[in-house]
Amino acid sequence: MKKNISYDLDMRIRIKIDGVITYGSGISKLLQKVDQLGSINAAAKDMGMTYIKALAIIKNAEDKLNKKLLEKSIGGVGGGGSKLTEFGQNFVYQFSLLEAEVKEHTLKLMNKYFPEGWSGLSFSIMPLGHHFITFKEITFWNKNRPILLLKN
Repeated sequence: MKKNISYDLDMRIRIKIDGVITYGSGISKLLQKVDQLGSINAAAKDMGMTYIKALAIIKNAEDKLNKKLLEKSIGGVGGGGSKLTEFGQNFVYQFSLLEAEVKEHTLKLMNKYFPEGWSGLSFSIMPLGHHFITFKEITFWNKNRPILLLKN
């Protein structure tokens, strides 16, 4: 009897600049939380990290991208706060489009190579330079072991 196997992608896309991880889904979520809550501290607490760690992650990305992702205002009578810059809004949005498109294309590849599905399958992507759509390699994993490597 044939058993139905369902699978989904556990994927992580990271943008590296000068060999340093600069941007990925984690910082994207952090920036969205900051914009939603209006505070780096509130976003950090909501995500279970310290303010110092959140600030370091954001500073690293801003330094490597050479662009401001957040506008920060210092506290005072009305209190301080943070929100995404126009560049930050566009970058977060473009990254979410990239993630969706990569997932869509990878699902097609999974259906091609694993038409019966594969429980526990995940993959990682290594970006090529600063390009958003072009990939250098995709590695499929099963239980922490690489099982298929696709190179572009």
